[in-house]
Amino acid sequence: MKAKISEIFESLFNSELRLILKNPISIGSISEPSEDLQCTAVRLDEHAINMISKPCERAKKYVILKNPYHIKFMDNPSEELQILAVSKEPDSIELIENPCLRAKFACIYSKPENIRYIKNPDKEIQVSAIQKSPCLISELENPCEAAQLTAVLNTPDTIFNIPQPSIRTMLVAVEKLAGFKIFPSDKNLETITGIITQCYKLKENELNYKEYFKNEILKLKLNDTL
Repeated sequence: MKAKISEIFESLFNSELRLILKNPISIGSISEPSEDLQCTAVRLDEHAINMISKPCERAKKYVILKNPYHIKFMDNPSEELQILAVSKEPDSIELIENPCLRAKFACIYSKPENIRYIKNPDKEIQVSAIQKSPCLISELENPCEAAQLTAVLNTPDTIFNIPQPSIRTMLVAVEKLAGFKIFPSDKNLETITGIITQCYKLKENELNYKEYFKNEILKLKLNDTL
């Protein structure tokens, strides 16, 4: 990026600015550069921020706008910087040691599938992403029960994409898919657990789990065991 005409004119009376306009990286040789000098340097060359011991917030914003991945090298970036970075490049959230909740929401705002970039997503993040796209439940390593329930309440057959669903999640899913209420006795819950577990195994082996599920539920209903 080229220097502004106003900067060129000002450099006639400012030796430090003149130095930076010639070589932005030379800001490292200036003790406690002003915010304006920092911003000029990083605007001309984003890598100049590496030469500033304590870059100002404004200079950091310039850098993030040009290359969000630079947030990896910023100590304790502010919430505003985090949100700015992930809004431009969602996967940059992986470079933030402890991303704030607002940055996580910004990450999944436009594309809920970006949740895959978030390590150990909070309950609120999981539910928000799954509400928008229930099938994403399969992307979560350990989905919380609230996320599981959100998935099956919106799309019941997502139950077959959850490796270890909770008892309540299985009951809700089966009732939704079967079309009738089930008394939650220990025996019935054990039966439901067995059916869902077997369905998951069949699905993994690319076998007809849906037909198995249909037959098992019909069998239970006809035998009046539920």
